Amino acid sequence: MLHYYLDKTIKEIAEELKLTESNVKHKLYRTILKIRTIYKKEGEVL
Repeated sequence: MLHYYLDKTIKEIAEELKLTESNVKHKLYRTILKIRTIYKKEGEVL
C-alpha cells in the first residue's frame, strides 16, 4: 500500500519493485478488493 501510506505514484512503485505500471495497478486493485472482502465478513460497511 505504498501508494496510500507513502503517497508514491504508480510509476515510482513500479520502478522500486521492478514491475510494470500495469502490474502495480493490478496488485493494488486486488489488494483493495481483498481488504473490502475482509471488512464485509466482519460486518463493516465501506
